[in-house]
Amino acid sequence: MTVLATPADERARGLKRMKRIATAALVLMAVLFVVGFSLQTRYPSFAYLRAFAEGGMVGALADWFAVTALFRRPLGLPIPHTAIIPAKKDELGKSLSEFVEVNFLDPQAVTAKLEATNVAESVGAWLGQPASQQRLLDEASRLGTWALDTADGDEVRTFITTLVQGPLTEADWCTPLGTLLNRVMDSDAHQPVITMVFESAAAWLETHPESFEGLASGRLPGPLRRVFHSPVDKLTHQEAMKFLTEARTDASSGPRVVIDEYLRRLATQLISDEEFRTRFDSFKRQILTSDNLGTLANTAWESMQSGLAAQLNMDASDLRTRVHTGLATLSERLVADPVWQGHVNNTVTSAAANLVVRYSHDIASIITDTVDRWDAEQTSTLIENLVGKDLQYIRLNGTFVGALAGLLIFVVAHALLG
Repeated sequence: MTVLATPADERARGLKRMKRIATAALVLMAVLFVVGFSLQTRYPSFAYLRAFAEGGMVGALADWFAVTALFRRPLGLPIPHTAIIPAKKDELGKSLSEFVEVNFLDPQAVTAKLEATNVAESVGAWLGQPASQQRLLDEASRLGTWALDTADGDEVRTFITTLVQGPLTEADWCTPLGTLLNRVMDSDAHQPVITMVFESAAAWLETHPESFEGLASGRLPGPLRRVFHSPVDKLTHQEAMKFLTEARTDASSGPRVVIDEYLRRLATQLISDEEFRTRFDSFKRQILTSDNLGTLANTAWESMQSGLAAQLNMDASDLRTRVHTGLATLSERLVADPVWQGHVNNTVTSAAANLVVRYSHDIASIITDTVDRWDAEQTSTLIENLVGKDLQYIRLNGTFVGALAGLLIFVVAHALLG
């Protein structure tokens, strides 16, 4: 089985490799120094090699000490101002937290960035992709299914019962219902419902003529019933169908007028008839405080739970189809409607600025709290693996810069002093 290396492992290996290269450069300078120092008496030109290597060793050792002192004590010696990161870990975390809070969680900076970005259009374009819509639906379905599975039925039943028996029991239902009923009547919004009722009744009667058998003919004397039962029942059925057809198609028919008058009278009673209002409130309280309400709430929850779970887990369910259509419509409006874009962008910008003002310190403090929990040695190792490879280049550069500086100093001194 092949084990994939993590980024941390790769950084650690890169650091070790650069340490070996930097140390090899120091060893190279030491060897060159020994050669130059040994041969400079016999061959004066080797003094230049000695000066070159001597400067390289000084630069390499100085930079090795500086880099090492950041993370640990060089050679384990208790030299002051070494092992800086382990010693200053908490202060570094606090400083980093303050830096992020001041420079990245500034309300003006966040607002300027969001104002320069059309968030609504970007979100709309993302929502317009079928893969994005499917992903949202799948995630929402999983979350909804998890919520339904983990919800406690007893707690839900108690919540529903408490909600119903509390505010709903004490609330005035009569006046709002009466007012709503008057508005429905004024706009004739109830007429389609009445038409649907008469249509349903007519459709049922048309397919069930046997329901009239004996309904009228049963009241005839025996000899007449035997002779006229079929014509009488058929005529009764026809008249009933005629009555329903007229009531269904004619808004001024008698049945509709009676229904309108009753609904108007009911609305008036709900608003101004104190005796009727008292009876209605008594009936309402009786229903809402009944011992069966808990059972009803439990049944309602179980039905809703099973129904929602089925809708969420069915790929072509009506709920998922409606949500999919809604997402597509929302995407179109966000992309093409400048007014919507303006509203959404302003809302997002304002909300983000308010969140930053209120919670910037709490967000930035996550850095401080996290660093505080870290072990000092682990923190030092983590940071060294992250940036230590580049610091080893400093050692390498210091070696050759020191070597060139040593050679230059020797050349100038030899030229001036002989």
